[in-house]
Amino acid sequence: VTPPEVAFGQVSVGDTVAHVQTVTVSNIGDAALEINSLALEDTNAPFQISAIGSVLIPPGQSTTFTVTYTPLTAEASETNVLVQSNDPDEEFSLVHLLGQGVAPVIQLDPETYDYGTNYIGCDTDVPIKIKNVGNADLHISSLQYITASTDLKVNTNEAVNGPLPWTIAPQAEVEVAVTYSPLDDYEDEGYLAVESDDPLRSQVQAY
Repeated sequence: VTPPEVAFGQVSVGDTVAHVQTVTVSNIGDAALEINSLALEDTNAPFQISAIGSVLIPPGQSTTFTVTYTPLTAEASETNVLVQSNDPDEEFSLVHLLGQGVAPVIQLDPETYDYGTNYIGCDTDVPIKIKNVGNADLHISSLQYITASTDLKVNTNEAVNGPLPWTIAPQAEVEVAVTYSPLDDYEDEGYLAVESDDPLRSQVQAY
């Protein structure tokens, strides 16, 4: 089986160009080679394999199958293709697959926060960091604090961050604040909703 390893390198998530490579299975023996199965060792890995061209390969002949890599987020992926045949010496042949997805990945810190008990008329600010833990620029398109209370408000800190939309480089962050100004003794709650171009999670929330 050639090549023994298929390396796709860095591939952008959502790329409209298919990333496909061909693997050749050859019979270098003197009897017919039967391919019994073709499977991914890790079925959750973001690789797809096609059907093999022929399951019966005469001596001196070969056939092919293809491998497609479609990453879902910014992570390194690897697994093996298991080629099972009637080869008496080597029932399984392996093709090692690997690739690196390229994408922004959003993360909010903290994702939940309890203000506890606050005095009426006193403001409490909680900073929330919007991080890009991926390996491509993250674009924040909108940011909204959703609540039924008038005691909770978000401050996007435009003096530092500038107006939306924002672009956050890989491993960088911006900071906003949610201010709690209780006007009564009723319980208040809400959540910050952030829209971005993270391909896996286009909206994240902090409660």
